[in-house]
Amino acid sequence: MQLNLILKNQKTVLPIAYRYFVQSMIYNAVETNSSFSRFLHDNGYTNEDKKFKLFTFSPLSGNYSINNKTITFSDTISLEIRSFEPAIIQHLIYSLKKDNEINIGQNILTIDKCTLRNQTIYKPQIDIKTVSPIVTYYTPDGTNRVYLSPEDEGFEQLVVNNARHKWISAGKSKNDFELSFKRIDDMPIRKEVTNYKWSYITAWHGGFSLNGNPEVLDFLYNTGLGSKNSQGFGMFDLLK
Repeated sequence: MQLNLILKNQKTVLPIAYRYFVQSMIYNAVETNSSFSRFLHDNGYTNEDKKFKLFTFSPLSGNYSINNKTITFSDTISLEIRSFEPAIIQHLIYSLKKDNEINIGQNILTIDKCTLRNQTIYKPQIDIKTVSPIVTYYTPDGTNRVYLSPEDEGFEQLVVNNARHKWISAGKSKNDFELSFKRIDDMPIRKEVTNYKWSYITAWHGGFSLNGNPEVLDFLYNTGLGSKNSQGFGMFDLLK
């Protein structure tokens, strides 16, 4: 499920690395159901030793200016939130319609429009472009992260492995998981380095081709590719 929000404020000022504040807004909004909120925030969906939230969100979109380390949006901002779990979207809608406003950082924004979509993928092959960049890494010593780019060996397999863990964490059968993931070579890749709560993250924009079980592709459309989806990474759109 996909939730599109149009938000209004005369001036919204945020750090350039604002993903943490959008994620906090989402967690605060689902607190209308305290038990579900605790489950989502503290544990989420698990497979082996891995935990997933199974939602992702887009960058904020609107007219903006950048000064030093802040970004200032004027008037209207759009935001998309997607999730495999309908309860997340439903709690968000209930909270947003009840209060008619949200806080992102120190900013109070009025909800001008709230639109629910349920775009579904039925095809076994799709070409996609990133809306938010994909994060892929491994920890060779169990602590320090090594981030991979789409040009690195192992990038594609790590994305597939991550998708498999997410799929199984959602209660899906591992026997139904079928996915291959390849870079579209003639589409440029772009590196993005940002920070999240004082930790630097390296992520990549680009175009990719996905083949597999259509239900898996649809699942990934709503949860994102790669790691750190609930921090605003890995959202993609279909190429036409």
